[in-house]
Amino acid sequence: MKHLLEYVILPVGSSNEDSHDSYRWTHGYTLVFLDLYETYRKQVGTLRVKSFKKMFEEISKEIKIKTEKNITPTNCENRWKVLERAYKKYILNINTTGSARKEFEYADVMHNILGKKKNIHPEILLSSETVDVIVETPETS
Repeated sequence: MKHLLEYVILPVGSSNEDSHDSYRWTHGYTLVFLDLYETYRKQVGTLRVKSFKKMFEEISKEIKIKTEKNITPTNCENRWKVLERAYKKYILNINTTGSARKEFEYADVMHNILGKKKNIHPEILLSSETVDVIVETPETS
């Protein structure tokens, strides 16, 4: 008795850096991305960049031009989510007493981008016992 076997031939996955599914971000490419994000973030809502989706498409195009790497808008959006989550953890670690300090290599750049956001640095901190109001005083020279 002969058996008919069915095979599906799938392409062999490569560890190529240009892969669309997973892209390994280097330090340099991340800095290029953050610089472009900071530039384009201010333009979201204008006629040129109407939405975040369009912003990530524009960033992707610019990165392709600057680095000659095929980074998709989805890669850019995912990289932003990872960086934002890591920055929030870093800030939480700084504000938590008794925990070992953690380092975040993009802390300065992320602070320039997210430093004034209320969900990162709230003006009022609530706890079950106290209400803390954070007042920033202008620096005098």
